[in-house]
Amino acid sequence: LSLPEPTRRALVHPALQPAVRQCQAVLDLTRKGLTGQAPPGWLAQLERQVLALAAWHDEERLAILRQTAVGGHSPQEALAALDALRWLERVSDHLWRIGHYLSEADGAPAEAGAETPSPLDE
Repeated sequence: LSLPEPTRRALVHPALQPAVRQCQAVLDLTRKGLTGQAPPGWLAQLERQVLALAAWHDEERLAILRQTAVGGHSPQEALAALDALRWLERVSDHLWRIGHYLSEADGAPAEAGAETPSPLDE
């Protein structure tokens, strides 16, 4: 993984820790799901976690921009934090897609309530 140093530093900022923990939870659930160690309904749970991270990202993005506008962050710090948030959301979305498609490839039936991930627009 080759993240720019400012983005990597932003990942340890206390304000971003909820997103880091959520991404770690997505990774852990995906691993458990693909190794047969997750509970039934894990894909639907994974989807909820990814969507929750996306919603948190939207809220936190506005908070970072507002704080930057009043001098709470430098523009460079804000850009690094926003890059880190986008990266965490993108990684989580990829994990959801990987989990969905690999579980399908294993012949597992689609779970009730779990949507097929949409193609990435980015």
